[in-house]
Amino acid sequence: MIKVVLFLFMALLAPALGNGAQEMAARDQGLSAATKASGPEAEARELQRIKSSAKYGYIDRTGKIVIPPRFDGAGKFSEGRAIVRIDGKHGYIDKTGKVVIQPQFIRQHIRKWSRSIGDFSEGLAVVLVRENGLFGFIDRSGNQVIPLKFTGVLDFSQGLAQATVDPNREKIGFINKQGDWVIPPQFQDATDFSEDLAAVQRGEESGANWEKWGYIDRKGTMVIPPRFDEASEFREGLATVQIGDDSAVIDKQGQVVIKDRPGFYRFGHFSQGRAAFHVSPHRSKEGKMEMGFMDKTGKVVIAPRFTYVGEFSEGLATIEVDEKTGFIDLSGKVVIPAQFRFAGSFSEGLSHLEDNRGMHGYIDQTGKVVIEPKFLEAGPFSEGLAPVQVMPEKAGGGKAP
Repeated sequence: MIKVVLFLFMALLAPALGNGAQEMAARDQGLSAATKASGPEAEARELQRIKSSAKYGYIDRTGKIVIPPRFDGAGKFSEGRAIVRIDGKHGYIDKTGKVVIQPQFIRQHIRKWSRSIGDFSEGLAVVLVRENGLFGFIDRSGNQVIPLKFTGVLDFSQGLAQATVDPNREKIGFINKQGDWVIPPQFQDATDFSEDLAAVQRGEESGANWEKWGYIDRKGTMVIPPRFDEASEFREGLATVQIGDDSAVIDKQGQVVIKDRPGFYRFGHFSQGRAAFHVSPHRSKEGKMEMGFMDKTGKVVIAPRFTYVGEFSEGLATIEVDEKTGFIDLSGKVVIPAQFRFAGSFSEGLSHLEDNRGMHGYIDQTGKVVIEPKFLEAGPFSEGLAPVQVMPEKAGGGKAP
């Protein structure tokens, strides 16, 4: 239900890229012989120490550093801009690495309201200039186009953004790109608009069933009455909801089209015609949860045999087996065996991975490593570039790439 998260990292950089094997050897040397001799826990601590001072830059799809690592944190590119952190403040760069909006903003964790700070969406970005301050929006030139007057706002979606001026952030409405209320603050919670509908949770003053969720259109009209205990955004014409203890999928008329049944519970969001499900309504004591996929009719199309699955992206979905990550295709065939400590969803044909040493690189859709794991951190590709945290030239006596 939630959007893209920002990759804000912290640490130091490497100037040039060399041969993959040499780079891995240099990385191991950088952790020092004494550290390696102390075992994997000491090596992990040393790696964290190095990360604490390493800088971030950007690579292209060949793995070449095209924006030198000089940032304390870096996010993905969105609409030609990427948020970066310099000396504790956040600003924006363009795709040449030029700072086009000077560092002046902060990030602060405030429940769901934190997740939209940074990325541009529909030409605007959410900003905050001081702790416990008010939120507003800037354009791609850095001009403040919607004043800092909200106690919480989220990204624009279909021309509208969730916003609140309530000190407790408990009355939510929707504003337009002029900052005017289109749907007055009245909801306890809400989702972004998707496919012309938004899920909303009614406030206490609404009377009976005040905690229930329903759906409104872009004029604020309640088109699916509040009767759900949980509700999500519409994807591909369908939305997952919770009715008491039961999971269900509804269409845009609010009709239940898929119900849970024994061995078929807790549905995910639809993506590329598939949605995940669990075989049990509750997590087992061992922490294992068998998951599979269904189609839009509720038919099981990929049998539940994975500990965890992600949403399909570019025809592939992440799977977890024995605490390792791999990928399946839309038929359920394992096309990249579970072998990585972590692997992200495919974006622009590549997936960022973490190997057993804690280093990050990229694979293509065949599972071939196309950018060697030589980075301390790495984010997904967006607009042809990806943020990476690079090994310092000297780390514990070794030489970085």
